[in-house]
Amino acid sequence: MFLRSAPLLNGKSPAELLMGRRLNTVIPVLPKTLQPRAVDQDAVRKKETAAKQKQSTSFNQRHRAKEQPRIEIGTEVFIRDRNKYGLVTQHSHNPRSVFVEEDGGTILRRNRSALVPTPPQQTEASTVPTTTRSGRIVKPIEKVRSIMLLEGGLVCPFFKISNELTANNVSLTTNSEVDTS
Repeated sequence: MFLRSAPLLNGKSPAELLMGRRLNTVIPVLPKTLQPRAVDQDAVRKKETAAKQKQSTSFNQRHRAKEQPRIEIGTEVFIRDRNKYGLVTQHSHNPRSVFVEEDGGTILRRNRSALVPTPPQQTEASTVPTTTRSGRIVKPIEKVRSIMLLEGGLVCPFFKISNELTANNVSLTTNSEVDTS
């Protein structure tokens, strides 16, 4: 009885929505509040819809959920569960589902979340150097490898290898000995 007479998020209790009046409980209330009166169903529906929308957006923000872009037909994709590449051949009648042809010719149906579109191949590197507002040319950053493989052995990441590497003569210097200018 108490559960049915407790108000919901829309401000009305289930019993009040059903019967059009508040129910008499052990909690003392004025007798005029127990009289039947019309309930505005449209206002109740709007409040419920707003509460559901708020709950949905809150959940999506908390879990970082987002709508993935649609994959077009002819796009090359990476199939995560197979660890192979394939080509999207057609869209399924199910939402977010596509048919993918593997490199071997096998046709698979996969959800959009199981596919990663491969980036388009760049034909030529840019020959125009990047400059700052002051006109200084910015050199491209070389990727630093923390551990390098050299002749089958591991080289400690605290050592730098000199520019002239030969098979017989390898010179190693510590980072403290390297000129940082």
